[in-house]
Formats: sequence, C-alpha cells, structure tokens
Amino acid sequence: MKKISIILIALFITTTAVVHVAAQRKVVPVLETKIGGLLGGVQNGKYLDAAATVKAMRAEEDYSVYALDGTVAQLWKLKKPTKFCPGDFYNFDFSEQKSVDFEKGGAALGDGFDWNPLPRKSQTISLDHAEYKKIIGDFLRTRGIANPIITMTQAVRIDLEGDDQDEVVLAATRFVPFTEKDQKKAFDEYSVVLLRKIVGGRPQTIFLTGDVILKNRFDYDASQNSVSSIFDINGDGRMEIVIYQNYVEKSSVKVFEIINGKASEVKQLSAENGGECY
Repeated sequence: MKKISIILIALFITTTAVVHVAAQRKVVPVLETKIGGLLGGVQNGKYLDAAATVKAMRAEEDYSVYALDGTVAQLWKLKKPTKFCPGDFYNFDFSEQKSVDFEKGGAALGDGFDWNPLPRKSQTISLDHAEYKKIIGDFLRTRGIANPIITMTQAVRIDLEGDDQDEVVLAATRFVPFTEKDQKKAFDEYSVVLLRKIVGGRPQTIFLTGDVILKNRFDYDASQNSVSSIFDINGDGRMEIVIYQNYVEKSSVKVFEIINGKASEVKQLSAENGGECY
C-alpha cells in the first residue's frame, strides 16, 4: 500500500509539472485591426513584445476581435505575420478575412486565453454631452488654448478596474484641412484622449496621449487619436485601453492600463507602421 501511495504521489507531481510547463509555453498573440499589425502577446498574465511573440506563434490561428462598442467578431485561420517592416512592424494579411470591418477598429486575442476579455460592458455617451465637453475644454486650456472649439469624437463610460466605479474615456480631435487654410489665419488644433476617473474621492482628468498645436497656419502635422478597443488583454480583471494613432505618413498603436489610480503605457504592446514592408 505504501509503495502504491508513493507511485501515485510521483505521478501527481509529474503530471502537475507537465501541465505547468505546457501553460508556460502558450503565448496568446495580440493584434490591432486598423494598423493591421501584431502588438505583442500575453503569457500567463505577462506581456511580451512583438519580436518575442512572433517566435512562439503557430502558422495560423483564430482570433477574437473586440471593438469599442462591445461587439465581438472572429478572424478565422489568420496566418502568422511574416513581413518585417520599418519600426519592427509585423504585418498581417487580412485579404481573406470577410467577417470583420477593419475600418471600425478593434483589437484581438489569438487562441489559448481562458479569461473573459469583456468582464464589464461599456456605455456610449452622447458627443454633445455638455459636462464632458467642458472637461475637454478645461484640459485644452491647461495646454494653452484660451478659447477652445470642442469637437468630441468618442465618449464611453466603463468600469475599467472592476471596483464598481465607472471611468469615462474621452477622445477629441479638431484640425482644419490644409486646403482650407490661407497661412494668414491661425488655428488651435488638437487630438487627445483623456480619462476621467475618481481618485481619492475626487474626480481627476488624466491625459493618456495626443497632440496640441497652438496657432497653426500650416498643415496639421501631428497624430489623430482614437480609441480602438477597451478590453482585458492579460486576464487580470482590469481592462486596458487600446489607442490608434494616425499620422500623415505612418500610424501606430499604444496600450494603456490603469493601476492604483494611475494610467501607465504598456510598453511591450505597441506597433508602428512607417512605410512599405520589405
């Protein structure tokens, strides 16, 4: 009987070790649809950059795409990115994918995750909401625009941290096309993404990313920022904010997480497409 017990214990330890090793080997890729590139990956809750992720990816796998409005779409048997572009950009070929509106935006997880990426739902806010337009205006005044013209482009309310306290994510962009400028009249232009959050019992406006150009007479040569997705990327119960940035000749993606009342960029998850692949 004692011998049998020892054998059973040994089998349990061996089995546990095998399961643990298998879990350590699985990497879940993360991509963003507008830029069409690999952001990086997740392994056991830890973020990996794109270079490390692509080495662990299979030849093809399925992806779940999470849009800002809470809808979920599927990419089936998407092939591993093989093109290496300037800025360490790994490009996906979406030409055979028919079920996703890529202009709508959204970020995706590949096979292998075992958590709910959308533990809480977002609520769309009217773009004419006076309180949130004022918040954007107050922020722009801190950046030097005395009388800002507010153009709110996105506004959603969502509990990012799972603490029953909603945050509000706001995006605003105003720029005048160069064809409408005569280089005599100056325009205050901007594109920013802000987070409105209760910290220590008081509401605070947290700047995530963006640009502000004062008294611009020339072409708007800065990023146009929009929120592509908000979802739980690494399974910790907190939801990350994925931001797409469109420039004149390039585009990029940044990811932010909220920890202890502060926004922090996830440096491992990013992409920048600065030109043709080679």
